[in-house]
Amino acid sequence: MNEKTGRKIAIVLAILCGFGLVTMWAFQYFVRTYSVIDRAMEPALPIGTVVWVRRGREVGRGAVVAMRKPPQHVQIVIRRVVARGGDRVEVRDGHLFVNGIDRGESGMDYDAPTWVPKDHYFVACDDRTNMADSRTWSVVSREQVIGPVISAFYGARGFFNP
Repeated sequence: MNEKTGRKIAIVLAILCGFGLVTMWAFQYFVRTYSVIDRAMEPALPIGTVVWVRRGREVGRGAVVAMRKPPQHVQIVIRRVVARGGDRVEVRDGHLFVNGIDRGESGMDYDAPTWVPKDHYFVACDDRTNMADSRTWSVVSREQVIGPVISAFYGARGFFNP
């Protein structure tokens, strides 16, 4: 190998290392990883699944989010946003209605219609048996929501993108 080729290789390696460091920094700042700690989102996200969460991003209805579990706000749990600030949530005959529209979700047991305040979310579990969500805690504030799940890793089963 001549001197010119050696320099080119060194430059390419330096660029790749620099890119790798910048990528790792950006990933740490904008994306966090968490493990699913309960069966609330089964079967889509079983216990032990590792999820990647984009921090500080606005979330919409249907988004799967990582959030601080009320009332202590210490544990990080995964839930689905079913309504946002300004929405009206009610359950009729076990079916979820948001702003009077049937969302096609059943198995709900929630008594009173709820108006979701500005900068708050109504979150629900996919597995609604004996699991805590906004039916138990009431609505959650935007500060409690870390961000949307952007990808999940199941180990042997591979990746999932909600």
